[in-house]
Formats: sequence, C-alpha cells, structure tokens
Amino acid sequence: MPNGVRHQFGDDRLGDEALTSARLVGDRLLEVRSLDSLSLLAVERKRPWEAVAAANAAWDLAEAYGGPKVRAVVSLRQARAQLAAGDQSAARRALSQAMAWHDRSDNDGDAPPWTAFAGQVEVDYATAAWHVETGQPACAIPFLRSAVRQLSPTYSRNAALYRARLAEVLMKAGEVEEACSEAVASAEAAQGITSARLGDRLHAVASWAAMIDTAASRDCVEQLRVLGVAAKKRRVT
Repeated sequence: MPNGVRHQFGDDRLGDEALTSARLVGDRLLEVRSLDSLSLLAVERKRPWEAVAAANAAWDLAEAYGGPKVRAVVSLRQARAQLAAGDQSAARRALSQAMAWHDRSDNDGDAPPWTAFAGQVEVDYATAAWHVETGQPACAIPFLRSAVRQLSPTYSRNAALYRARLAEVLMKAGEVEEACSEAVASAEAAQGITSARLGDRLHAVASWAAMIDTAASRDCVEQLRVLGVAAKKRRVT
C-alpha cells in the first residue's frame, strides 16, 4: 500500500506503528489486521472517510493474500465503515459479501488467529446495524436476538454490550417490556465491566423508560438505578 494512502488514516500513533511494522516485515495479513484496526478506530472517532479508506485498503490486500475468513472480516469492516459514512447501499453490498465469504470459511485452515472472532454472531450483528441505520429497527431485532443467543459465556463484555444494544432497538421498535428486561439483564451482566459505550446504551434505555408511565417501565428504571444506571433528564434520540 502506498505511503500516501496510509497518511489518510489520521494520527493514531499505535495503529500507524503497527501498520509500518507489518509493511517492514512484509507480512501482508498482519498489514490487513492493522488496517482493520485503523478502520475501527476511525469509526469510533467519527472519521468515517478514514474508516472507509482503511477498510478498502485492507480489502485490496485481503483479496490478493487472504482466504475466506480474512475476506469475511474485512467485508464486515467495510460494511461498518460505509454505514458510518452514510452510504447504505455500499454497506449492504459489503454485508452481502461478508455473508458469502463467511459461508465459505468453515474449512479455511489457513485463517490467522485474529479472525477467530468472526462468525455468525458478527454477521448477525452487522445485519442488525444495517437495518437500524436504514430506519427498520423491527427488522433488526431477530438478528440481535440471534447474536445474543450465540455469544459464548466467555465473552461477557460483548454479551452485555449486545444485550444493551438489543434493549435500545427494542425500545425504538416500541417493545417496551422486552427492552426493559434486556436492559436489566445487561446491567446485571455489566457489573465490574468498564465501558463508556455500554454505559451510554443503558442510560439511553433508562431515559426512554423514564418517559413511559407503565408498571414495567417504572420497575425497570428503579432496577437500573439500583444497578448504577440513572436515567438522564433530557430525551435521548
């Protein structure tokens, strides 16, 4: 990958160093991993076009040097980056590509260890994200439920995050009682876990619940308060 392209990815020192090291040793798959990480960081830092550039550069390498598992991972990153950039059509194409490569990855014996996380859970979660971003929260719910069900108990942080996301989307879809149940379950699982994203999601659900005058929502707000999640006073959008 040309140096000029690398400089589009901002000033993240660790990510840049990892990418440089991968290029120096000539490890193309490590370079893919570094670009993959840079894309995620760019999304988190609200730099969507950097995320797209990094994911696309990773794809160029994955297409040349990676097997089905690597290509599935990079396609998922492309989908996430394109969603962040507001290109829903491109995100859908990348998501379809990720599904196709995932279906072919079962016998990929050469897949590097860092691709081990990428399975049906991630495909389902990415599909749910696409539905939410396209204004179809009800369509996202089955995929989020599936992702939550499939998560191994060893992934406790992800389980709490995914359940909180499911609670958010259920609330958006008007499924208040189930949203409250999932939020409380997430907050219980989150005890001892530090995550700003998780906290934001649970606070959002608590805030929505506080504006709904039902027994279930009032009980939810109280249970979340006891678990350390207070409702915000302003409406969360």
